[in-house]
Amino acid sequence: MPLKNYSMINDAFNENETLDVDENILIWSYANGKDFIRIDTIVYCEADNTSCNIYLNNGNKHRISQTLEEIENKLPTHKFIKIHDCYIVNVSFINRHKKEDVDYMILHDGTKLEIGAAYLKKISSTLPLN
Repeated sequence: MPLKNYSMINDAFNENETLDVDENILIWSYANGKDFIRIDTIVYCEADNTSCNIYLNNGNKHRISQTLEEIENKLPTHKFIKIHDCYIVNVSFINRHKKEDVDYMILHDGTKLEIGAAYLKKISSTLPLN
């Protein structure tokens, strides 16, 4: 589980909510407007039932009613890697790989995310873990 406590949460659930990408911006549209999230500010995304939390490098968190898979399909694959059924991480914010009883990614801010066993081989071929 993540260790970081993100302060500002933007909850805006709506059945008309959409998620698009324009250049390097993730555009999250909902009934009351739009949020523009720079992709390079996304630290990681976390599945939360049928919604997803997007954690930014400024400490903010956006909670949207999109699945992790829907968000994964919008993000550039050369910048983001799925490390668990619950997590997609921006490789720019990965600080360390740590082996304990399970494998973890330690992010730039100290957030510790478990690596799913099914993803370890793919991650090892993408990132120099050993």
